[in-house]
Amino acid sequence: MNSNGGRKTGWLDYLKARMANDFQFAMIVVFGLVSGSVIAGFAVFRLLTGHLVAAGLNALISGLVLGAVAYVITTGRNQPAGVAFVLVITLGAFFSTLLVGTTGLSWSFLAFWINFVLTDRRIALAANLMMLLLISFVTSAFDSTLALATYLITGLMITVFGFIF
Repeated sequence: MNSNGGRKTGWLDYLKARMANDFQFAMIVVFGLVSGSVIAGFAVFRLLTGHLVAAGLNALISGLVLGAVAYVITTGRNQPAGVAFVLVITLGAFFSTLLVGTTGLSWSFLAFWINFVLTDRRIALAANLMMLLLISFVTSAFDSTLALATYLITGLMITVFGFIF
C-alpha cells in the first residue's frame, strides 16, 4: 500500500483513480465486468436447459473476458488487455452464431461497437471485418440473401462510424 499524505491507499483507491483518469482502462474494466457477468449468466442458463456445448462456450468466453479484466487491473497494461478482449468477443460472437444460429447474431452488433472502445481503431477495424466475413460466409445464420445483405450493411455502417469517430 502507498502512503498518500499520511493516509494509506489500497487497490480500491488505485482502481478508482485509474478509472477516473484513464478512459480505456475504465472501459475495459466496466465492459469486462458487466459482459463477463452477463455471459456467465447465459452459461448457467444454457447448462440448466441442457445445452452443454453452448454453456461451455459461454463459460469460456466469460472466463477469458474476466481474465482480460484481471490482467489490466494487475498490470495496468491497457493495450494487450484490450486486444485480448476484442479477440475474445469477436471470436465469441462468431462461435456463438455458428453454434446457436441467429440467436448469436445479436452479440456481434455489441462487438462491432465495443471493439472501437476497447482498443486501437485499426485493430477494431480488422476484428470487425473478420467477424463480418466469418459470420456472413461461414455460418448458416441467414435464411435469405436479404437477411445477409442487411447484416453486412449494418455491420459495415457500425464499423465505418466507429472507425471515423
